[in-house]
Amino acid sequence: MTEIKECTAPAADAATLADIPDEELREEVRAKIVEIILEHYASDQVDAETIASRLDDLPFTEISRFIAYANTPEYMEKYADSLYSGVGTSFLDLDLLALGRPAGSLE
Repeated sequence: MTEIKECTAPAADAATLADIPDEELREEVRAKIVEIILEHYASDQVDAETIASRLDDLPFTEISRFIAYANTPEYMEKYADSLYSGVGTSFLDLDLLALGRPAGSLE
């Protein structure tokens, strides 16, 4: 089990937003992050920039995934609150287990 945790954990030296060598590109990525946060989570520019600044230390793979999800309106419509809150969305099997799996279940 330890090997699995180590394998899925982000590398300690993973590249972050600050590691983008081209300053103009780095600022474009930051602007996109602020735009996404402003559209889905924050009510004003100051709040959006504050939230965005907290993403600076995330591995760049996480930031690029965040941008990719935001560019998929259907995904964001369903999961935006989950991405912000960290609380997972409900799944049919979990709902059924909570209610008690009926005889002749879906499987």
